[in-house]
Formats: sequence, C-alpha cells, structure tokens
Amino acid sequence: MRILTADGIEDLELNTSEARSAVGSHWNAIQRFLATGDSDALERFALTSVRRRRLLTDPDEIERLARIGELDVEDIYEESR
Repeated sequence: MRILTADGIEDLELNTSEARSAVGSHWNAIQRFLATGDSDALERFALTSVRRRRLLTDPDEIERLARIGELDVEDIYEESR
C-alpha cells in the first residue's frame, strides 16, 4: 500500500488492519483537504507513524505534490496488485 511521508510516496506492505486503516484514512484526509482546503482532517495524523514513517500532514507540501502530479489518490495500492 502506498503511504505519503515527508520523503514522498513509499510502497509498503502493511500487515495489520490498523495500519491499512490509518493509511486509508490519511489518504481520505488528503483528498478532503485538496478538494476543500480544510486541513482539520490532516491534523489528526500529525503524530501518526506507520512502520516508523511519519505520515505527511503539511498542507503546503501536500499542495505542492498535488500540483506537480505526484499525488494520485485513486491509486494508493501498489501497482503489482
């Protein structure tokens, strides 16, 4: 599953439903932010890490990545699936 960290998008195998749920909810928060500009949903992930990687919550960086086409929220699963 793809996660968005300060280092960019990473493909990780997530073995727990809790980790997969957190990543899915994070992508939903990103999508909501990009659609509405409301960053409140991102704030709940400010201290969230998945497999020792902190999820990105910086609105400016998320907007920058979206502008350059790095964020395809529809494609959060690894391409090999």
